[in-house]
Amino acid sequence: MGDSGKRFGVDLYELEQAAKGDFPQIALDYSIAIGSCNSVSDGLAQVLERPVYFGGSAQGPVYDAYRALHATVLGFLTDTQKNLEDTATALDKAAQYFAGTDREAGDEMNRLMRDDPTLGATQNPPKQYGPGHLRYDF
Repeated sequence: MGDSGKRFGVDLYELEQAAKGDFPQIALDYSIAIGSCNSVSDGLAQVLERPVYFGGSAQGPVYDAYRALHATVLGFLTDTQKNLEDTATALDKAAQYFAGTDREAGDEMNRLMRDDPTLGATQNPPKQYGPGHLRYDF
């Protein structure tokens, strides 16, 4: 049972990796998809324009249906991006909280975070978490 704190620290570190690396990267992918969707809609009216002798609106019958579908897809992408960001924040808070309740786990998590070049290179430098240094109140 002597290494249970260390194992818990490894688990907390993996949560922190997901919170600061994996989830933000996936959220960024969604952000790029949102930008791509928005760029498509910029010239849509001109692309779907048709001669007036066909009757109806100048954009034809597809335009309104496409705009509705576009708005739906964009809403799904935006909601998913926000959910990923919120999940990352929650995982980070949970890892920090539990590292603050168990000294051995907190020390192990901090050691692993210091040794991980991906966390330091892409995120703010990790703070030290340990008993008595809880960053969040639940």
